[in-house]
Amino acid sequence: KISASILGTVNSNHTNNSFSLHNMNDGIYYTFWESPYNKEVITISYELKNPKIFKCYSLTSGIDNVGDRMPNKWTLFATNGNNDSKILHSSQNINHWPDKITRYFSINTDESYIKYYFEIESSINSNILRIYDIKFYNDECS
Repeated sequence: KISASILGTVNSNHTNNSFSLHNMNDGIYYTFWESPYNKEVITISYELKNPKIFKCYSLTSGIDNVGDRMPNKWTLFATNGNNDSKILHSSQNINHWPDKITRYFSINTDESYIKYYFEIESSINSNILRIYDIKFYNDECS
């Protein structure tokens, strides 16, 4: 897989100074982003400097037996900032995240976008949401 570099900013409507959003994009397997989860949608957005086409993305769990903090229902959107948001992928009912597993999800589009964002609706069974790694890929999932 060819990981795409995210040249831009990562933002969320939930922040936690102890567990920065950048932890889930640093390539270090034991760092993570974490936020209290109180049953409201959490948004994580990637705003790029130039539009890109991504064909795949992945989420990775950690090494500390807290898979119940990983998301189990989310939607990935993309936009070019003109109220033109498009759903690229939706996932639900992922009820088990073993330690240190990476799951890949296909994105079916030939359009480039300047902003990609996740709306995470729930974690598996916790009042904390945790993500170890999110990566976007230029090539197809395999």
